Amino acid sequence: MTNTEKTEEPRSYTLGAALREDWPVGILFLLALAAAVWIFPTLPERVPVHWNIHGAIDGWGSRAFAVFGMLGFFAGIYALLVLLPLVDPRRGSYSRFLPTYRLIRLASVVVFVGIWGVMLAVARGVPVRIDIVVPAVVSVLFIILGNVMGRVRQTWFIGIRTPWSLANEEAWRLTHRASGPVWVVGGIIGLVGALIGGVVAFVAMMVGAIGAGVFSVVYSYFAYKKSLATGSSSLSGVSS
Repeated sequence: MTNTEKTEEPRSYTLGAALREDWPVGILFLLALAAAVWIFPTLPERVPVHWNIHGAIDGWGSRAFAVFGMLGFFAGIYALLVLLPLVDPRRGSYSRFLPTYRLIRLASVVVFVGIWGVMLAVARGVPVRIDIVVPAVVSVLFIILGNVMGRVRQTWFIGIRTPWSLANEEAWRLTHRASGPVWVVGGIIGLVGALIGGVVAFVAMMVGAIGAGVFSVVYSYFAYKKSLATGSSSLSGVSS
């Protein structure tokens, strides 16, 4: 057992504990809701909700959708992140990386709410370079995920879930340890592109994200083959 496993095995995952520990997320959503109520009357009926790869607006929506619809959507994603472990057949695995999973939830919400706030700022007439800010923020999220990926344990909902990583715990471990640095590099590529902006920012972000994703999938296959060759047992069952 590694030191990481020893420090991340304090208790089982429960909804109540997750919500209590996610108090920064609750405060963030409350502040966002207060901002939404304040800013809603000040916006025009139609506001920008989508930008092309050049950073130009190419999609419009109602202010209700932009303010409350988008915020509700992001809150729904957070709710899934909190609730999915409760129905995961490998629920017991979450107790082995509770602090890491809490960080993943927090980082995801900060990114979502941050992008939502930037959209509303643009709707208010604030000169924001969407083609720079969004790729930069998404790339930072990739860097954060890459840094903690090696701590994620085998689950059905969180992590790099391929047929090979799910079939064998050693393949899962090898895949996540190898993929973490690659995701960090992918995020750095996206950040470098964001410094330039425009099409370059979008292409760099996609190259980093797709490259890291493809590497993870392909590596998981070879990790699975390696684990079989070394005699690691298959752990494809639902218990943990």
